[in-house]
Parts: sequence; structure tokens; C-alpha cells
Amino acid sequence: MRFGAFVPQGWRMDLVGIPEERHWETMRSVAATIERSGYESLWVYDHFHTVPVPSQEV
Repeated sequence: MRFGAFVPQGWRMDLVGIPEERHWETMRSVAATIERSGYESLWVYDHFHTVPVPSQEV
């Protein structure tokens, strides 16, 4: 069986508590860990921004 994993990108608030200047380093580190762990694929979201912005849209 093959498994893949998502890299945290902030879209799901998965970088909360990590200083903004360390986000890229954190994403790279997670990606390297995924690769070393033998996962088949590495996934990223296809959004053009990384942190959701609250809005009043209904």
C-alpha cells in the first residue's frame, strides 16, 4: 500500500505558534522528514495564500 502526506502550509492553521519567519524552514523540515520516512508522495494545497483571513462572507 502507498501512502502520501500533506506538508503544513498554514492553510489549516497548522503553523500557529511558529514564528512567521520560520514557516518556510518548518515546511521544508516536514517535507524532508516525510521523504526520509518512505512516503510515496508529498502533497501541498493549491491556494495562493497560506493563512485564511476571516471574512463576513455568508
